[in-house]
Amino acid sequence: MKLWVGRLKALIDECAVEFRQGGIYAKAVDPAHTAMVEMTIPKNVFDGYRGAPKDGLKVGIDLEKLLAKLKGAKPADPVVLVLAKEDKMVVKVGRGESVMQTVDTNGMSDPKIPTLNLPNVAVVMANEVMAELKQCGEVSDHVSIKTGQGKMALSAEGDSDKHNAEFPGMDGCKEDCQSLFSLDYLTNIVKACGKDEISMFLGTDYPIRIEGPGYVYLLAPRIESDDDGKPIPKPTPPPETEKPAEAEKPAEAAPEVAAGPIEPEPEDEEDEPEEPKPDDLEEEEHRVTGDPPTPAPEPAAPTTTVQETEVEAVISDMALVDEMLKLPPGSAERKELFRKHLDTVSRWKVVQSEDKPALMPEKPKASDSGGWKAEA
Repeated sequence: MKLWVGRLKALIDECAVEFRQGGIYAKAVDPAHTAMVEMTIPKNVFDGYRGAPKDGLKVGIDLEKLLAKLKGAKPADPVVLVLAKEDKMVVKVGRGESVMQTVDTNGMSDPKIPTLNLPNVAVVMANEVMAELKQCGEVSDHVSIKTGQGKMALSAEGDSDKHNAEFPGMDGCKEDCQSLFSLDYLTNIVKACGKDEISMFLGTDYPIRIEGPGYVYLLAPRIESDDDGKPIPKPTPPPETEKPAEAEKPAEAAPEVAAGPIEPEPEDEEDEPEEPKPDDLEEEEHRVTGDPPTPAPEPAAPTTTVQETEVEAVISDMALVDEMLKLPPGSAERKELFRKHLDTVSRWKVVQSEDKPALMPEKPKASDSGGWKAEA
């Protein structure tokens, strides 16, 4: 009786147990819907079994409480379960007698056990598998099970350590397959099997089916690509593919004002020498004719240069901010771009302090700042 309750308790704390005329039947799924158990105890196993109705009687049992009462029983002590009322169960262990409150079965699930055609089966002793699972638990929190070439292999790998174990002589393990399982779930299941001979049915990325005398366990596999493969590469490719596209856009949008501070440098060098040439010619003509230079064009030239510098700074900063917002929050690259943005804003303040026309306000508005404050 203690082993029977322990096999159910390996996955759940409460269970709906059905007392049929042929014996006791129970099936349940764990709260995470990762593992299932189905168990049948024929009535001929008991010294006495009577009173079950034809249609069966389903009773909700707190397995943790029942197991606590059975743990004090010695091998020779008789154990008696009596359903005195619909909501009461009497548990007699040795000389002691306890009354337990049953659990309402309305909120308990009634799972359907799926039929799986798994290609491989390994017949092993549960305690031998349990010894290797303990070693795997020292290394990792999951275990890989491989079959093929007449053997079954268990392996676990951590950051620096690994553990492998092989079970040869498995005639039912001819097809190569591999699945990954939670070590906590699998350890609880195999431990509940005690020293029974069990059959482990396996397939690639399929649930493992563990059969023992009177019970069946099903454990869903852990799909490694969903947890480890997809989320990691997704954040990295976008910055690499978008960066060159952003650097090209400003150069195409406003090439005449040198929007890109890095790539369009050759265009700036070509434009800048063309503008001073006429100024140099005018100064030479003034020297030849002897006429005094006119003061009007001199202040106009620096004003235009300041405005063009502001245009370059604004367009460059727009490209910088656009690139910064596409980077992951908190990353080192995003913080570095944010510092460059602050330097640009500080230069705009200097231009305004000199009473020269500025194209941007002194301080960015809250609606334009976006997520920049998080980077400060």
